[in-house]
Order: sequence, then structure tokens, then C-alpha cells
Amino acid sequence: MHPARLGGIAFILIGSLLILLGVWLTYSELSTQNDWVSSTGMVQKSEVREFIQERRDGGNTMEITMYRPKVNYSYEFEGKQFVGTCCSFSSNIRGQAEDYVNKHPEGTTLDIFVNSKKPELSRVGEEKGTPLMIFLALIAFGIIAILGGRHLLKTKDNEWVPADRPGAPPAETQPLQANE
Repeated sequence: MHPARLGGIAFILIGSLLILLGVWLTYSELSTQNDWVSSTGMVQKSEVREFIQERRDGGNTMEITMYRPKVNYSYEFEGKQFVGTCCSFSSNIRGQAEDYVNKHPEGTTLDIFVNSKKPELSRVGEEKGTPLMIFLALIAFGIIAILGGRHLLKTKDNEWVPADRPGAPPAETQPLQANE
């Protein structure tokens, strides 16, 4: 089979999987949105965590100090006590993590969302749900992959043959003209 055709089939399969994954994740997220109910948590501990992250740039490895706010909170749902933790972002700028921690000092209340079907799961108000743009991007990349695969499948066998392969057409040459 022609290499371009194999590539086309691979692109179409990968694109189809991306679209299916994007549609499934979007459906899952939208169908569970109503499971999350608004509630209030009480901040128990609020701190900035420091950690080292390695980044590779070519052959070089750099160690970067990163900062992540960590806010522990307690909440009650249907008469039972639960504990939650946030935050999912980190930064190499300590001030960003400190700003978040300063907004949520110990002893203050926090707007949260609790999963009514699994009350041990909670999210801080700003973190409700996964952005649908991520799932829509998967669908868009899937469409692009399928279109690329279709293009490769349309390649005719005689359109692409590496020059060093037996059976390749001779290179077109023009006789050199001497300048007089």
C-alpha cells in the first residue's frame, strides 16, 4: 500500500478517536453539571507550597521554583462533615499564589460546589467544571486530522515516489547553456 494512503488512514482513525473522545467528554461534563450544588466551606488552612520543577530545553535541564496555593476547607452536606482541598494552578511567581491564599485566610468562608451524588467531591467556586473549550478543541483537532487524512487518501500512486526508490521517474534536467 502506498505510504501516503497509510498516513491518510492513520490520520482519519486518530481524528475519529479525537472527535469521539471530545463528544463523550462534552456529554459527560454537561450531563453531570446539574449534580453540582452550591454550598459554603470554612477555610481550615491556607498556605503557599513551594516545589522544584525540572524543565528541559534541548540538552539542558533547568530547575525552576514553582508555587502553588493550598487551601484546605471543611463543609457539611446532608448532615455529614467533609474536607476538601484546592487549588489546581501553580506559578513561578510567588505573588500569584500568595494573592490567592490572602483572599482565603483561615477562618473565612469559601463558595464551593458539592457533587450531590458523591458529596466527598467538591470544587471551589472559581473551579466549577472543566472548561468546555478543551473538549471542543479535541473535536476541532479531530476534524483537522480527518481532513488531512482525506487529502492524503486522494494522493495518486504516481504523485509521490522518493527519488532514490527504484521505479522513480528520472529527474527532469535542462542542458546547461554556456554564457557567451
